[in-house]
Amino acid sequence: MSTLPHNVFGNSAVGELDTESLALKEEILGAFSDVPCLDESSIADCMDPIEEKRCIKLLGGKRVSDWKDRPFEALEEGIHMTQLSFISDWAYRYYLPLYMLVAALHWDDADVLPEELISSFLKKDDPKLNTRFFVDRFERFTPRQLKAILSLLSYMKKRYYDAEHLHVYHEDLDKASESIQSLLDSRPTK
Repeated sequence: MSTLPHNVFGNSAVGELDTESLALKEEILGAFSDVPCLDESSIADCMDPIEEKRCIKLLGGKRVSDWKDRPFEALEEGIHMTQLSFISDWAYRYYLPLYMLVAALHWDDADVLPEELISSFLKKDDPKLNTRFFVDRFERFTPRQLKAILSLLSYMKKRYYDAEHLHVYHEDLDKASESIQSLLDSRPTK
């Protein structure tokens, strides 16, 4: 498999995306455009008050219009603590496009975020954890949103399959795609 450059911003000083990256960004933003905003009290879903404060500090007050053109800047301060397992299902769905764009477009600078994002798309072995962190979490996702996740996973596999450290997660990329595809297949078709 050929390795593509990790810099999706081409040679432009203003940071224009290449065609494939722009298409992915538009697909992600379009798929999640109808997800309602939430207030800070709906962000965290954890028993640890310290983690709850971290979630609110990292994500509180951030709206799509604030970060859609600068996703990395929105998470840069807390890029090493993605908080995906500590946010509510509603916050996960609302902020997922932000995490997806950072993982796809800023791979080299995203620290552990891509791996944690991929992990969040996996079915869990423990039935209770699978219900809580997979089935319930993706319950409100539309087929269009699930397809955007599949597009992200395909993009990441194509772009970063040979990237440093991702080789450890290549099986997880395949498993995540299978997990999300199984959810998509279980949804009624119109």
